[in-house]
Amino acid sequence: FEMWDHCKEVAQILPVTDRVIWGKARQIGATTILAAYVLWKCYEDNFKALLFSQGESEAEAFLAKISEMHAHLPPYLQLPTRKDVVSRMEFVNGSTVRAFPSTKKAGRSWTASLVIMDEGDFHEFFKANYTAVSATVGLAGAQLFIASTWNPDTMPSRKDPKGSFFKELYIQAARNGFRKLFYGWDVVPSRDAAWLADREAESADQASFEKEYPPTEQIMMQPAQALRSFDVNALMAMREFTQRPVENDDLFPAINYYQHQRSGGVYMAGTDVAHGV
Repeated sequence: FEMWDHCKEVAQILPVTDRVIWGKARQIGATTILAAYVLWKCYEDNFKALLFSQGESEAEAFLAKISEMHAHLPPYLQLPTRKDVVSRMEFVNGSTVRAFPSTKKAGRSWTASLVIMDEGDFHEFFKANYTAVSATVGLAGAQLFIASTWNPDTMPSRKDPKGSFFKELYIQAARNGFRKLFYGWDVVPSRDAAWLADREAESADQASFEKEYPPTEQIMMQPAQALRSFDVNALMAMREFTQRPVENDDLFPAINYYQHQRSGGVYMAGTDVAHGV
């Protein structure tokens, strides 16, 4: 594993931040950094970590990554374990790591020093699990880290204006106590346009590809081009031609003038009556 610059930044942020919500592209080392942080914290006596993943196999893989890191440490640095099984690691100093798939009751009644929710936007019971651990996190002064790529199937819509609960937390990060992070596909130095083109060619779902490998936070958050009714690139280009009013009407403040009238010109009038009419 190579410590790319963004990984070094995250490694500096995690120890001093209580709540982190991380929007990201795929395969940029997020799970590895989080796993390394968990193992490092387990050297504190009686440290308790709870890991939540999308499914059972993902939960086991997350814990296996921590176990593998521990096994590759020099013998004199290895903290002796009492138990190392697919869903739990226990150390002789009382520290414990438990891994859960996202189920309705996952994490209930457990106390924690650290909670990590990996790929949270794809958890079936993300909100229930978040609610279950939030009380523990608040009472114990524990850390809570949530990381995920953007799920294109849970975007805000007319029926669901906020979209998924993960998206709601991410968008409101300035007001809910989370520190928001974003790193796109190109933070890995070896990646270029040809690499991205290969990933797109391999993808069977254009919408998922756009959300899995966004270059910017704005593109990550906006609806996938494959699912949009309007060309967002065209709309963004139109923004370049926007301007502030050159004059406001004194009698009718709601009326703005964007260009002064010219004698002899041809004009067209239009209105937006709203309400879908």
